[in-house]
Amino acid sequence: MNFPVALDDDFIAFSPKKKLTQSQIKALLAYLNSSFGQFQVERKGRATGGGMLSLEVDYATNVPVPDVVKMRDRDIGILARAFENLEDEARRLGGADRRSNITRLQRTTNSIDDKLVRILGVPRDAPSKLRKATELMMERRVARMEEARAETIRGEESPRIVPPRKTREAASKEDRLTQPLEGWIR
Repeated sequence: MNFPVALDDDFIAFSPKKKLTQSQIKALLAYLNSSFGQFQVERKGRATGGGMLSLEVDYATNVPVPDVVKMRDRDIGILARAFENLEDEARRLGGADRRSNITRLQRTTNSIDDKLVRILGVPRDAPSKLRKATELMMERRVARMEEARAETIRGEESPRIVPPRKTREAASKEDRLTQPLEGWIR
């Protein structure tokens, strides 16, 4: 199946090496939108300005995903329908680009997680642990971006570390202890 895709340099297009059916692609999309996929993106992504997350191509190629070619047709169908439900709900809400909408989609994402637990045979508490870890990584990343940094200018913000002022005595002592570069070359 070929998809016409228009991208700029800020997007990664996933193109399967094997020919996949539409249901198999939807099953993969369900995984990538689950807590399992979100954890991998948060783990592999790079924090950028403002707390955004960038997933570089080199890292994206190493994100583990289930092999849908080897998956049972019944399981593919279950995941494909779960992705369709997520997509329908996101469209009904007007997208998944606001935190409030993402919060509203959590019940649908949890449903995908439950299906993946059964299909992949992982422990039942895996999704909740992944959600907690993902949330911690996300909060830490955003907090780092919000912290004041001495090297940035933000209105009237003062640097956190202020260098001590030199007194005349300290300045003259420093002049006696140091010499210009030419003094070393002679």
